[in-house]
Amino acid sequence: MVKIGEEPYKIVKARPKRSTPAHERGNILAETFGLWQTEDYVPPTAVDGKVPRNAYGNVELFKPSMLPFGCRHIKDVPSLPRIARKLGIDYAEAMVGWDQHSGYPHPIFEGIIVCQEFADTLLDAWEEDRAEEERKAMEKREKRIMDRWYKLTKGLLIQQRVKKMFARAKASTSRAEDTAESGEDVADDSPADETDEPSWSALKPDADSLPGHQLPSL
Repeated sequence: MVKIGEEPYKIVKARPKRSTPAHERGNILAETFGLWQTEDYVPPTAVDGKVPRNAYGNVELFKPSMLPFGCRHIKDVPSLPRIARKLGIDYAEAMVGWDQHSGYPHPIFEGIIVCQEFADTLLDAWEEDRAEEERKAMEKREKRIMDRWYKLTKGLLIQQRVKKMFARAKASTSRAEDTAESGEDVADDSPADETDEPSWSALKPDADSLPGHQLPSL
């Protein structure tokens, strides 16, 4: 960074931005400084659990030495900002560089910056949250499997009942034809509706009844 009180070594014509009006592009100048006019950047220090940040609300971390004192850079951990907001832990996004596309530079963010004293607490909370999400996903999967087994069992029962109804109707028709040919009265001995058929709800599988709670997928 430029030392305080240094005068520009040279002033040159700068390249205007696309948003600059045409009549102002010839008056844009840029101040340049020599390497001897610069010094190493000294990052600020976190105070009272607050991460020091720039005017845009992020931390410029173009190299590791720019990390604020008393802070920690955590990256490659998804959903970590949500956990930090939930716990009320102050954090800031880490801007690690720039990307040029569509004719404009765009900042590149990677991970977040938190105070060192809250880093372990935040990561532990993230581990618990991930375990809870996995548990909910497993419960949702088990419920989906149980519902599919219930629909399959219900469909088989309906199919069996329809087959019995057609079988009884066919048997009654055959007896009526035989009676008409022989001229004899034959009592209808067709079996009555079975009342001992299991109900659909009774055949609905229960997750606890399966060995080891191993639910086969459909």
